[in-house]
Amino acid sequence: MPDPPLEEYRKINSIIERDSTDTTYKYALLRGTIEICEEYQHLGKEEADKIWFPPGLLVEKWIFYYYPIIANDQYIPQKSGETAEGSSHLRMSFRPLLTKVVEYYKTTGGGLSQFYNDYEKGIIPVEILGSVMELCRKLRTTITDMPMHHLGYSYAKKPFSVFSYRKNEGRVSSAGPVDRDYLVQNFGEFSISADLNNVFLYFGGFISGENTLLLKWANFSSQKSGGRISVAEAMEVLQKAPETERDTLEAQDFYKHLWNTKEPIICVWTGKKITSMGGCHLDHVLPFSAWKNNELWNLMPSLPEVNGKKSDKIPSVNLLDARKAAILYYWERMQRYHPVLFEKKIRISLVGSSFDTARWQEQAFDALKEKCRYLIEIRGFTEWDV
Repeated sequence: MPDPPLEEYRKINSIIERDSTDTTYKYALLRGTIEICEEYQHLGKEEADKIWFPPGLLVEKWIFYYYPIIANDQYIPQKSGETAEGSSHLRMSFRPLLTKVVEYYKTTGGGLSQFYNDYEKGIIPVEILGSVMELCRKLRTTITDMPMHHLGYSYAKKPFSVFSYRKNEGRVSSAGPVDRDYLVQNFGEFSISADLNNVFLYFGGFISGENTLLLKWANFSSQKSGGRISVAEAMEVLQKAPETERDTLEAQDFYKHLWNTKEPIICVWTGKKITSMGGCHLDHVLPFSAWKNNELWNLMPSLPEVNGKKSDKIPSVNLLDARKAAILYYWERMQRYHPVLFEKKIRISLVGSSFDTARWQEQAFDALKEKCRYLIEIRGFTEWDV
């Protein structure tokens, strides 16, 4: 099997982390494309360095992704600002049409399973057939005009940087029946690069979460409990960790100690003086969301507004170099404050077995830069400069 290029894998990580997320469309598009690559390689057409697939398959995927969300008794927003009582312009563009289909099948008593059966067999009742056709066209337009158009802009700074799309010549047939063949034949073609196709083909299940170890563990736990524990409940338990509580008491005590001993406390990222303990926010250099670490070496003082701007972003290597003196200033005082514990944690969590008491500062700083570089370049987290 050929090794999928690391660059394509890095690109997708970057897109997942960095592309703006006003709706769930990005996730639905990537999930659907991954499943199409896995299930419908035989329908893919290779041209130069691209693989072309029918977007009608994405339309089908989206219908069955969003149907249970719409059918749920509790309103589940899928767009920023979307509420059950809110303005229609803030709702998903296809929500009204899909709601109509959901309500029809709710009244028949068949629900999602009946709709899927009717679709598979091409026997959708005439009373709702027009709405289903309109829904399919609306979904095709939504997919191609929105996530397919914008996905990857954070990475490439241009539209259609990951996907290409071309329509069928002529109008979409309204003859029906609406089934998979109808969607495949009438809704044009979309493409991704051959390299990205390979990434999705071999590793897509891990990107979408379908084959992750954590999900398999949760499924096993649920099955062996005889159904007493749901997969969702098992997932919640498996994801619990001591760090989840974000216990930063050790760092709070350290900075109070600096304050009480009249040592200057400056914002690690700007160099501006912090004039009160209330104005001292503890910033995770490696964000907690990316690196669940609350150890003293990873917590630096920051002005509230600076901490808010940094959020879950990763400091750039250039920023780290520019603020090296400030970082080392705090590390050296941490080492004096708690020598045994600080050295043990920075050795285990940052430097490793090569830890040298004579030059640990340079070792730790170089290791911090490498971790930031990894999170930015491989994991795709957003780079941050002041």
